Amino acid sequence: MFGSLCSATLKKRERLDIFADILAVLKHKPEGVLITRISYGAGLPIDRVKPMLDGLMRCELVAVRVRGDPLQSSLIQRRFYYVTKKGLEFLDAYRTIKNLLTFLKEVEVGDKPTVPMDYVSAPE
Repeated sequence: MFGSLCSATLKKRERLDIFADILAVLKHKPEGVLITRISYGAGLPIDRVKPMLDGLMRCELVAVRVRGDPLQSSLIQRRFYYVTKKGLEFLDAYRTIKNLLTFLKEVEVGDKPTVPMDYVSAPE
């Protein structure tokens, strides 16, 4: 009953949107973030965040620092993820393109678009 209602009202996020959400979480904490906080901030379970972080690290958009003593008996140290300069550049470009696409969609629909200040040409 609720499944069809929820699927009709909730829009599935694109993979790039999720990557941008992860980078935005990391941007707010430049000192680094544990995977649990990334999971909460991006609205994803940890098992889905891990492969995405691996992909972002391969592209050098995210880096990891290991800090602290090993946790209890498991010898696993705390891994803090942080966004790189390249990741911040990606996030800025992503937001610019997203805003442009929203603007173009408004123009296509025929609404009165609100022109972002970045796209207003200077008087000649």
